[in-house]
Amino acid sequence: GANSLGGIFKFVSNKPQLGVLSGRARAGVEFVDDGGTGYSANGMINIPLGDTVAFRASGTFRKDAGWVDADPQDIVFPGINAPPVLVIPDLTVTSLDDNNINDNKLWNGRASLLFQATDDLTIRLTAHGQNMRTHSSAAVEVDPDDYDPVRGDFSQTVFIPEFNDIDYRVFSGEIEYDLGFASLLSATSHGKLKSAFRTDLTLLLGGTLNLLFGPQHSPLVSPFAHLTDDPLGSFQDQTTRVNKFTQEFRLASPSSDRFEWMVGLYYTHEKGLIDQHINGGTLADPGDQVGGDLHDLLFLSLDSRYKEIAGFTNVTWHATDRFDITAGARLSKNDQHSEQVVGGPLAPLQFPGGTPVFEPGNSDERVFTYSISPRYELSDTTAIYARIAKGYRPGGPNAVPPLSDEELADFPTTFDADTLTS
Repeated sequence: GANSLGGIFKFVSNKPQLGVLSGRARAGVEFVDDGGTGYSANGMINIPLGDTVAFRASGTFRKDAGWVDADPQDIVFPGINAPPVLVIPDLTVTSLDDNNINDNKLWNGRASLLFQATDDLTIRLTAHGQNMRTHSSAAVEVDPDDYDPVRGDFSQTVFIPEFNDIDYRVFSGEIEYDLGFASLLSATSHGKLKSAFRTDLTLLLGGTLNLLFGPQHSPLVSPFAHLTDDPLGSFQDQTTRVNKFTQEFRLASPSSDRFEWMVGLYYTHEKGLIDQHINGGTLADPGDQVGGDLHDLLFLSLDSRYKEIAGFTNVTWHATDRFDITAGARLSKNDQHSEQVVGGPLAPLQFPGGTPVFEPGNSDERVFTYSISPRYELSDTTAIYARIAKGYRPGGPNAVPPLSDEELADFPTTFDADTLTS
């Protein structure tokens, strides 16, 4: 399917077991050289609820130790020295001092209910949730010539604490019915992802903000009002949301020593949103955005929709008791739509030709993929096989970067799918 350029890993969670009461738990601890301490705990329980119903739940908590330090540095934001008309002194600020700033916490839980309605009908409902809370990243500053760390092996220059919070939910239902000549499976799922992160941009934009709004402000160089004498920093807040619904039907033949087949239909409808905000705040308190005047200095919103419908089939021919050939094919059609909006008081500096208004992006395409794999069993424990397969990654509307009017005129609004034959 989509994005499976070279294949996939499929993780199959354990089903609830009928008539079995069981459980287990585990705990661990880890120590990182020149870093912090991590620990974890997880557990599972399986509970029979009568003869035809069983419930299974598992949960995990894990704290990953950090090992990257915030190394305090004196950074100079240059002023302007053009006497006698204009003299703006340099501004020196000191970055944060903190240890093990890239630690991470994870909470994960899954619950599943199995109902064996009849010998031929099975229903399984599953809910899966995961929360991750990461402080800063594992990046370190390096020399651009030789890529050696410039502030020790594991250190960063940080003015505003960074974070990345991820919340993930998946709810699914599977209904399987044995028709005798084949089994029919219906798989329905709804997934939600929310990612919110903050990136420190002070080294990149701090000098500009202090000239435009802060202690280095001068009406001779800034078209904006003087807002504060406290040193200013800058950061990007971004929220990414994805809501995805999928429905799949599969009809599969019973196991056979001669010929096996499977046909299916797949549908997905996905809504996405990327919401970016470039903000300013005082270094003493980044939440102090000077009465909101430094909020949304630049902003971008990218709203998108993705729909796909596909049909697929797999067949396996057992030519002999040791030689078989499996082949598959999939034909899909996807439609995409996107809307992009940019703005903010600094937009005229980013887009000298004027803040652009983007036309909605639209695309649709059809993609055919296939696979074929002969296999020969040399013995009961050894086999040799070959496989040729085509995978793809959907194209779609292009997110438009900040460009000049001339560049925007030539910028492609859509791009085609990637395909790979392996």
